[in-house]
Amino acid sequence: MSNAQTYCDTRGGLGVNENAGIIRREVAILYGDVVGYSRLMDFDETRTFARLRDCMNHHWRPLIQDHGGKIVGTGGDSMFVEFAQADQAADCATQIQSRMQEVNEGLDDSDRFVLRIGVNFGEVMDSGDDLFGAVVNVAARLQELTEPGGVLIAESVLARLSPDKAEQFSPAGSRRLKNIADPVPVHRWRRGAPEPLHGGRMLAVASEAAAGLASGLGRLFRRTARSTPRAKEAAEAAGHLDAALASPGVMVMPFAVLGQTPDDQILANGMTEEIITMLGQQANLRTLSRGDSFAHRHGTDAGAAEMRERYGVGYLLEGSTRQAQQEFLCTVRLLETETEQVVWTERYRRPLADVFDVQLEIAERVALAIQSTVTRQEGFRIRSRPPDNLAAWQLVVQANHELFERMNSASLHRAEELLRAAVATDPDYADAWALLALTIAGEVAGGYAKDPEARDIEAISLADAALDMAPNDATVLGNVAAAKAHLGHGQEGLRLIERALQLAPHYTPFHQTKAVALAQSNRPKEAIPILERIVEASPHDLQRHMNLFILAVAYAASGRRADAMATAQKAIELDPTWHQPHIFIAMMSGMQGKLGVAAAKFAEGRQLEPELTLTGYEYFFKKSSAPITKPMLMLVRKLWRDSDRLLAEAA
Repeated sequence: MSNAQTYCDTRGGLGVNENAGIIRREVAILYGDVVGYSRLMDFDETRTFARLRDCMNHHWRPLIQDHGGKIVGTGGDSMFVEFAQADQAADCATQIQSRMQEVNEGLDDSDRFVLRIGVNFGEVMDSGDDLFGAVVNVAARLQELTEPGGVLIAESVLARLSPDKAEQFSPAGSRRLKNIADPVPVHRWRRGAPEPLHGGRMLAVASEAAAGLASGLGRLFRRTARSTPRAKEAAEAAGHLDAALASPGVMVMPFAVLGQTPDDQILANGMTEEIITMLGQQANLRTLSRGDSFAHRHGTDAGAAEMRERYGVGYLLEGSTRQAQQEFLCTVRLLETETEQVVWTERYRRPLADVFDVQLEIAERVALAIQSTVTRQEGFRIRSRPPDNLAAWQLVVQANHELFERMNSASLHRAEELLRAAVATDPDYADAWALLALTIAGEVAGGYAKDPEARDIEAISLADAALDMAPNDATVLGNVAAAKAHLGHGQEGLRLIERALQLAPHYTPFHQTKAVALAQSNRPKEAIPILERIVEASPHDLQRHMNLFILAVAYAASGRRADAMATAQKAIELDPTWHQPHIFIAMMSGMQGKLGVAAAKFAEGRQLEPELTLTGYEYFFKKSSAPITKPMLMLVRKLWRDSDRLLAEAA
């Protein structure tokens, strides 16, 4: 191939004269873009530009130069960089992201710069002033596909990396890119190595994959669960939860739907959920969980006094909504349950775009009416930032209900589709990224994933991206903590949920996540009193069967086999169609040598959830270094084979 040939190309309106000399050469292209730059400029143009210049001069440009790169162009919030070698570009991309994670730590959201980076390698056309060709276009498209704080590289880049560098990336499938004819195989940067597995890590399997491993681990835990400082911490945590559960609180009843369209239902559900979340994040105000609230989603004949008796709440918030073209109507009233008097009522008729402002106003008025001391002294605590896009928020509301109504492969799949649409609609919506991470974590931990390692890595990457975007949002912290805990990163999950609880100490779902993180950090005895109090305090919670199942796992890990079996059976009685307790009891029976009973129960669980995979179950066992791993892996495989035979006979 000659060094100089004549070509035609057009990019961004710039024409390349067909008589001009063009050089073809192979290069690596890095394309980076700042997430939410327009929003940051709208917030404070001068400050944002100063921050951009500071990041370019003190962080990005020095790293690019250190790796032999050359900045071809910048577009305000984006940069287009060339490198001679693929490994230089990949190293530079990951180091820029790691550097920005350090830079952003402790900064306010308005000062944080989060990048997306795509990297490609191939032949470009060099006009002397600019680079052209599909290689450049693909790098830009990969940047658009990756999550905030992430790096996506093409197969052509991975093929040129050394084995140790290639291990930093995991397959992310083949993607169809705009204006690119063939699908492009891509690989996602693994943000740090996965935590090694210890004994407590096995609880991730039992918690979501319902393995009897927890029972065997109980024997190992008994020697290590006697730490006096930890026992003191557990007592303090249980005391905090007791105080929260004993304080007069508020229950948000599901908002009535006055309209007839699916959008009316989404609006009503979203109003209910957001107000529960906002009130739940007040430091001195107990708000019942949405499980208790949505137990009455079809209405209730109980009066305020009966609700006070049943739930111990001092106040009820009732409301109704209806969507009318580009407006919505909303009526709310706050009742004192002891006197059944109306404390406050209001009617709203607003543009649909004002729905988030109305949610905030309602939550603030309720908190002030209840006269929370902290609310009066510190002001009303709100989440970091409402979503910019109403459509994205509606998608997240639907995904939340998919996960809330039923935690199985079908609901996880539907939720993931909705959440991917949400982040595509609003790429800066941290809540959506965090919930997407939790959804994928549920698929991995539940044993549904066809490629659990790749999905595990993706979930952690998405979770970290959500934290980069909203590090001080309690809801994001809670969902990321839950995702990491379910994937076995118990200590990290515990650290994050403690931060969430500092912001919302009375929010019951955060206490549940803390219990899961404790159990998966080899501290099941500390998780038990938290879970027992949650179960006792919410007898009508729609997710009570899930709480009972988690409690059964903690019992098993503490050596309390009889309690574990009895509690798992209660979970089955509440929801016979949920497979996890069936699988758990099967594994427990297998540990006791009752292999016939175990195989039959295992087959029953698989019938309830046909999407379960042996690969998914084996994933955690193979990674663990716990002494009991080998026999438990053998038991899983045996029960799978035996249940295969039983299912074939039944067919």
